[in-house]
Amino acid sequence: MTNIKLNDGVEIPVYGFGTFMIPADGSTKKAVKEALDSGIRHIDSAVAYFNEQEVGQAIHESNIPWAPFAEGKNGIFENEILSVIGKKYGKSPAQVILRWLYERGIVSLVKSVKKDRMKQNIDIFNFSLTSEDKEQIGTLQTSGSQFFDHDDPKTVDFFEKLVKEREI
Repeated sequence: MTNIKLNDGVEIPVYGFGTFMIPADGSTKKAVKEALDSGIRHIDSAVAYFNEQEVGQAIHESNIPWAPFAEGKNGIFENEILSVIGKKYGKSPAQVILRWLYERGIVSLVKSVKKDRMKQNIDIFNFSLTSEDKEQIGTLQTSGSQFFDHDDPKTVDFFEKLVKEREI
């Protein structure tokens, strides 16, 4: 996939998949899964589309990382495999995760309010992971969401309430 460079120097896939006006009746989930299966890694989504839950479900079921750091859950920043790999390159576990995603062609949207972390997060382009590194990192993937249980009625209630609050 060809990338395009944004004004800030970040590159994103030139081709993306839009979800605007796709009904949240299972159609969005099916379409996004098919887009991901086709190799598309740039998915447009917004709360105003009222189908973002199905977008999230499709991404979750495809085992593509929904957020690069899983909000720090399960001790991801202290993970031994990521720490050992990072030490080898003089990088943090967060940088190893971001490099792994980058090398897989996955666009990462990281969030931080700390300037030093922002600088660290972008400092991933001066090293490459070996096949062995990638294989070890791949063992860390889980089939479940790191954020919430999609089948839990409390999760559904939370998102229903969120949608109702945002309706005009």
